[in-house]
Amino acid sequence: MSGPSEGGIQQYRPYLPDMTSTVLFLHIPRTAGSTLHGIMKKQYAEDEMFTGQLLFGEEIARFTALPEDRKRRLKIVKGHFAHGVHELLPGGEGAYMTFLRDPIDRVVSLYHFVKRRPDNSLHDAATTMSLKDFVASGVAPTHTDNGMTRFLGGAAMDDFGTITNEVLDRAISSLEGYDVIGLTERFDESLLLCRKAFGWNEPVFYERQNVTQNRPAIETLDPETLGAIVATNQLDTILFEKGVALFEERLAALGPAFQARIATFKVTNPTYGILRRRVNVWRARRDTLNS
Repeated sequence: MSGPSEGGIQQYRPYLPDMTSTVLFLHIPRTAGSTLHGIMKKQYAEDEMFTGQLLFGEEIARFTALPEDRKRRLKIVKGHFAHGVHELLPGGEGAYMTFLRDPIDRVVSLYHFVKRRPDNSLHDAATTMSLKDFVASGVAPTHTDNGMTRFLGGAAMDDFGTITNEVLDRAISSLEGYDVIGLTERFDESLLLCRKAFGWNEPVFYERQNVTQNRPAIETLDPETLGAIVATNQLDTILFEKGVALFEERLAALGPAFQARIATFKVTNPTYGILRRRVNVWRARRDTLNS
């Protein structure tokens, strides 16, 4: 699973009303994937999903070993895998989706996220290094050294400073064929693109999950730290800019009716969050009274 197939994947399809291909959610870390996972669990039955890392040998072997009829029943495969996992499916194809995020913001979020998670393998490094040193050390190339390009270009995940323009070209080629390109910064619009493309049931209301709290704004970073992040994510910056252009182009093509749906969703979704919190408070009180 080192990269895209020789013949590539299917061309971008703006709408799949008769969805038969398995959805492949290439989850790049720190791109609102936890929130998406929660939404997807409401759209698919447990036996229709496969969730895994799919980056390393054991995980790939576990997926490959699944019976063929089990693979054919899968409606979605989601996880931190490099582009190319479609080759492991019956028929060798799938409907790809991914979310991108501003590279600087993604790295800052990752650093402060792992600092708050003692169970994370990068916790010790993050708590003993400044953000600048964390990025420059090469301790986490998957996350801090053009990580999005690595995932979409099907490149090695553990070699710091090795990503080339050739990998970027592969990543852009892969991205252009994706059925949904979402942006963390434009989550509502991206979510409704997923619903339209894959025929998800309404409602798709949500509350954000796994959000990094109390992290500094990019504007407050000192020049040396900002420079270190920029230097190790130059290809990701190009990839992100390409992704934003594709996102805007596809969104505009859906016309004013879709824009109106987005506007309505932006008003109604926060109400869902308020109601859900009130229900949770009511349930907690009820359980206390009944205990």
